[in-house]
Amino acid sequence: MKEQFSASFFFKTMNLIYIGYLVSGIIMLAISFSLWGFDFEIKTELSPLKKIVLGSFVILSTFISQLIYKRTLKRTQTSDQLIIKLQNYQSAAIYRLSILEFTLIITILFFIFTKLWSILIISCALLVLIFLCKPTKHSFMKLLPLTQDEKMLITQN
Repeated sequence: MKEQFSASFFFKTMNLIYIGYLVSGIIMLAISFSLWGFDFEIKTELSPLKKIVLGSFVILSTFISQLIYKRTLKRTQTSDQLIIKLQNYQSAAIYRLSILEFTLIITILFFIFTKLWSILIISCALLVLIFLCKPTKHSFMKLLPLTQDEKMLITQN
């Protein structure tokens, strides 16, 4: 009975954390628009070095977030208790969302200072990526090794 409560509690907690990350990203984009409005001058040129730095930062951050997510989930074994599996899944999701959120903050700041629409598009793409990283029971059951009893405990809630 204790594990049933823990499973539903962890998924509710993960959804709250996820919603917090998503809302903060939307608020950051809204603030960047409110600072400049829609009538600002659009620059189309950016130095090649800045393009390389921002592009490599976004790509590396996205890759590292996925790598840390997968490595954290690999630590989980079939013999672990359900609560350990839930904690590992929650940690992995928070790590990934945190790295993506930090990358989003940097790209939004870059957009505010450069006023480039291409950077705004990258920021929106990162926000969509954060939206797609929603932790769910289905992904938990798909990604982690679970016994039949654990699957039943998860689906009952």
